[in-house]
Amino acid sequence: AQLGANDPKRALLAAQDQGRADSGLQLAAGEPKAALATATAAIERVEKVEVPASDLIGVTWRVSILDGNLGTAASASIQLGHYAKAEAFARRWLKVQTNPISMDDPRAVTSFATAVLAHAIAMQGRNDEAQKTLLPALAYYEGEQKAGAVGTSFRHEYAYALYVNAIAAPTDAAGRKQRHVDLDQASRLIAGASADAQKLVDMRYVNGLIAAARAAPHA
Repeated sequence: AQLGANDPKRALLAAQDQGRADSGLQLAAGEPKAALATATAAIERVEKVEVPASDLIGVTWRVSILDGNLGTAASASIQLGHYAKAEAFARRWLKVQTNPISMDDPRAVTSFATAVLAHAIAMQGRNDEAQKTLLPALAYYEGEQKAGAVGTSFRHEYAYALYVNAIAAPTDAAGRKQRHVDLDQASRLIAGASADAQKLVDMRYVNGLIAAARAAPHA
């Protein structure tokens, strides 16, 4: 009632309300197909809404909705085996501007999105490209670890990036060695979290990826 008829925030609220379900919650509940459908619909609605740069609140809402749903769409697509689609969503995710009032470190947001992109690329057999894509994210995580980062989100995201680097490693002796090093380090990151943190959906998902990579015939 406080918004004018032509205020873009009215359209954003309407677009968000039409979703009715939260794509991130659907993905966490183990429903990647439903999560992808919900996220895709939300993205299509929100991308149609033009918000002037001077409308800080409107820009914040638009960026927040796109950021969450593009990330969910990319991750859900990977879980469903739609790797080319996941790559496209991840590239769009990386192009979303930084939330102007977010307290999150934009380097952390970009690094995780980069890891998801590299995962999608690796699953399409473009391992060299995946490793090169991942380099900035790994450099960021390594720097944060040296600075003393130990938080749950950091552990989850760094472990995921290391897993991606492992599956993209060459199949020669050096590559196999690096694969084991990466998977071992990823496991230690997860194991170093509290017992409650290790039960979180995201942590269990990455732990499962690590276990599957260890069990792979060429590991």
